Amino acid sequence: NAAVMNTHYPGITDRAQWAKLLQINLSAVIEGCEAAIAHMRDGGQGGRIVNISSLAARLPGGGVYGASKVALEKYTSELREALEADPIRVSAVIPGGFATNLGRGMAEAEQLAFQEKMGAKLASTSPDAEGRTPYFGIADDVARAVHFAIAQPDLLNISELVIRPARNIDPSAFRD
Repeated sequence: NAAVMNTHYPGITDRAQWAKLLQINLSAVIEGCEAAIAHMRDGGQGGRIVNISSLAARLPGGGVYGASKVALEKYTSELREALEADPIRVSAVIPGGFATNLGRGMAEAEQLAFQEKMGAKLASTSPDAEGRTPYFGIADDVARAVHFAIAQPDLLNISELVIRPARNIDPSAFRD
């Protein structure tokens, strides 16, 4: 799974910017799933599909990024139902705040504004030995959630798995 995130301001954000986000966060995932399904069916052995969503789909704010993840969760649910008779299991892993390079799609000014809004909270927390804070987990945490979803017996399906740090980031940190 791949994704980009940027802040969407209705009436201000360039159409090409949110169109690219939707292409990567939704259309590319659908294309990948379709290719995987064809490959799994051709091989006759089934398999697992895990789509990575985001708590941005379920929390206030999130703009077009959150909307792309709402659509991805709906697609994943429909895919899971459509493939019930196949030996293909479909899961959604839904992370909250994790230290990844997802914000690479954000403009530098947006990143600085986010850091400024979160600065006091982030500065008051110390990371654990692996780099987690109460507000941000690490990428390995998400990888373990994916592993859990795919390690289940063939007759079980983890439809959704939410994984998040101990504390949520205030969604206003993503808005002006």
